[in-house]
Amino acid sequence: MGRKDGEKWTAAVDSQPTLPKPDRLLGDLLAITPASQEPELAGANKLVVDLALPALVFTSLSPQSFSPQAALLFSAAAAVLMRLSGVLAWPLARWSGTSARAFVPCVMSANVGPVGIALIVLACGPQGMASAVVLMVFSNILHFRLGSAVMSGRVDWRMVYANPLFWATVLGVAFS
Repeated sequence: MGRKDGEKWTAAVDSQPTLPKPDRLLGDLLAITPASQEPELAGANKLVVDLALPALVFTSLSPQSFSPQAALLFSAAAAVLMRLSGVLAWPLARWSGTSARAFVPCVMSANVGPVGIALIVLACGPQGMASAVVLMVFSNILHFRLGSAVMSGRVDWRMVYANPLFWATVLGVAFS
């Protein structure tokens, strides 16, 4: 195919009507969808938090050889780190004019979910999996239960014991 034929081919392709890209079609579809039709995810969120995550915690802890001393030490170090973060964040919140009740719990909580567990296992090896899962549960309880206590001004310990992750951890450790 010579240069002239190539130019004809390019001109023929350029003159063809083009269809929008699939991502553009999706964007156009979302743009015309009324805001009242946003998906309701409360049920899915409750299913994940109350059933899937506790099942993951139990199945992660039960086959592991578990050292309660190592997990306790790991969690104590995390608690000290979280507390230190909160102590450092409190004056920063006051200095910046931000509500300390809103800012401090966000600074104190770490990402020990899917990314954090993978990093801990990468750093500590497979034997660190149990400690990583216990740390995730510990952080989850602090963040969602005690963090809300900071916001509301009172601690409700019944909420800690009502947390399915707490019981999944207790059962996972008991079966390990």
